[in-house]
Amino acid sequence: MDYELSSVISHMPIVQQYRSEISSLTKKLAQTTLTGKVSSIDAARTLFNFMDETHGRFNKLEEEMVKNLVSENMKKVIQEASFKSQALIDMLVRNLFERTADVGFLATDLMIRKFCTGSEDISRDDIEYRLNEYVAKYSIYDDVIIFDKSGNVLAKQDRTKDLLKSTETALFDTIVSNERYLENYKKTDIQPFKRSALFYTAKIKNVNSSEVVGVLCLCFKFRLEMEQIYKELEYSIKESVLALVDSKGHVISSNNEKIAPYGSNVTLEFDKVSVKKMYNDTYIMKLSKTRGYQNYFGPNWYGLIMIPARYAFKKNQELEKITIPKTIVDASSRISDGLKKLKTNSEDINEDLSDVVLNGEIIASKERIYSLIPVLDNIRKINEYMNSTFIKSIDDVQKTVIATIVNDAKSLASLAVSLMDRNLYERANNCRWWSMAQTFVDTLSKENIEKVDMEKISRVLEYINSLYTAYADIMVINSKSEIVGCSKNKSFIGKNLNGKFVGQMLGNNNRQRYFVSDFEPTDFYSHKPTYIFSSTIMDNMQTKVIGGIALVFDAENEFKQILIDVLPKDENGNTYQGSFALFCDKEGRIVSSSTNEYKIDTLFDINKKYFGLKKGQSVSDIVSLNGSNYALGVVCSFGYREFKNEDKYSNDIFCLVFIKI
Repeated sequence: MDYELSSVISHMPIVQQYRSEISSLTKKLAQTTLTGKVSSIDAARTLFNFMDETHGRFNKLEEEMVKNLVSENMKKVIQEASFKSQALIDMLVRNLFERTADVGFLATDLMIRKFCTGSEDISRDDIEYRLNEYVAKYSIYDDVIIFDKSGNVLAKQDRTKDLLKSTETALFDTIVSNERYLENYKKTDIQPFKRSALFYTAKIKNVNSSEVVGVLCLCFKFRLEMEQIYKELEYSIKESVLALVDSKGHVISSNNEKIAPYGSNVTLEFDKVSVKKMYNDTYIMKLSKTRGYQNYFGPNWYGLIMIPARYAFKKNQELEKITIPKTIVDASSRISDGLKKLKTNSEDINEDLSDVVLNGEIIASKERIYSLIPVLDNIRKINEYMNSTFIKSIDDVQKTVIATIVNDAKSLASLAVSLMDRNLYERANNCRWWSMAQTFVDTLSKENIEKVDMEKISRVLEYINSLYTAYADIMVINSKSEIVGCSKNKSFIGKNLNGKFVGQMLGNNNRQRYFVSDFEPTDFYSHKPTYIFSSTIMDNMQTKVIGGIALVFDAENEFKQILIDVLPKDENGNTYQGSFALFCDKEGRIVSSSTNEYKIDTLFDINKKYFGLKKGQSVSDIVSLNGSNYALGVVCSFGYREFKNEDKYSNDIFCLVFIKI
């Protein structure tokens, strides 16, 4: 490990306590041995010489014990620190990936393109009404702005913030760029009230040509999103600092600006935990690069955690509550060889010294050296107390190791359901907005939909699916639930989309509503179970339902990747052997599995009490499964923003994380 023992050992009260106790006992043993030497005859002198050797063995054992206690305490902190810093950046990057797709697609919106081209049929009020509809669905944005090529504002979703013109260079860079979008985080006159703004831009092209007629800008609620992430990743050590760092090592966001203020510098050190003195304190620090999502790696930012060493090793009340049977500890493969060897060496020394004391008592009785008896008795007591101190310290650490794993399982399960709900939040947004695409509205409004119309719809869907890769297929249906366009499998065209959710969708007249199928096998996903998200398509007057859009979620790949990503990793980034994770519904039916051993759409055989948790509740436990012991963490999903909270969708999903112990 990349740290100096001396820099953290002073902050470990439990290590200091045991070291003090053992040091005191070894001194008493040395003093008692010396007393024995002085008062004994030559026949017993060899016994006390052996005790001198034993004293040396105890000193060496004490050194090894301290090293192991420090190492195990650091491992506990490092595991959670690595998990938190990695989760911080990965959660954000997954979110921002969706933003890159959003700006690319919204810039192709037919109504926006017509407006920028100069259509007299579309007023600024019309466009701003549409932009407000957009933000009502994608609540992650606090403004959507349309600029002309000179930076003049043509339309703006948030009219409470005045802006007539911008000189932002990113707008002009977007016009000449060959990239589909540009991503910027900087101080800008687009949102001057923010110290820095995260915004996405894409060129808007003429309806009839490739001429650039404007620039679309999506302004992301960066501060609020980071606050949400910090809240979800709250560390067990409350004094810890979570932060986001840019490629130059500057802090761009943190949950504690007194310790990690905006703009402060951090040394970029990856793949290790460092211990540094900062702000008159010692911090254990971990910086993590993102693992990326769909080949997107974000704006080259990093997740950082800073844990004050003086708080890092205090007793954790949550861990103290976890009861670990001794049989579990003794059988665990998670206990290091160093700790096991320490225990063995302590017991060996105890046995050797007990034999010496016994021999001394025989000699004292035979030679009638009665003054030796109390000395030997004192040595026996010191030896027994010293051995019990060693054993207790090792047992305590071993129990803490297992308790930490049990607690980690719950934290990982919580991260998994968060990533799942965040993912599905985007699906709910996508279907509602895409149902408003003018191409779909105009085509479905026709009395007769020809083959050429279906091809036109399909081309739009193909483009959407190229941007939003979480779907196995995207389909548009008419008011008779007949499929009239597909993004991928064109053989579906002409078939009917059935299910309770379809009837609900076609009977709906509220464009803020969306409808989701049960998690069940469908012909539109190779007969595998998944969710289909859908939304109503209404005519231009918004008085008549003319069809709907259906998004076939790629549940198998999306969910499995989430579960694989959250599984615990060792210092080399390898998943703990024997660990696995599941998503299950409230009946215990498997929705997704990180391993092929447990099949999707089958019931998982485990105590049903775990599926009795309410929204956001969690539990950790130790269970036996197929002859092995596992730390188990279970969390019931809790939604994200308005998804599963303010909207009417309810679907409790449970994540179960199993870590072999």
